[in-house]
Amino acid sequence: MPRPVIWKPRYATRRMRERAWAKADLERERTVRENPAAPSLLARLRRVLR
Repeated sequence: MPRPVIWKPRYATRRMRERAWAKADLERERTVRENPAAPSLLARLRRVLR
């Protein structure tokens, strides 16, 4: 019995790229929520220069 042919694109399709981007975006949002933002460069410079 012949095996089914599984098609694999040579490079990522639009849907694959969009899903990967959305997954990375969710991961970025999750890390931002878990770790409060460090003081900005401007805030650190103000503190040093005072």
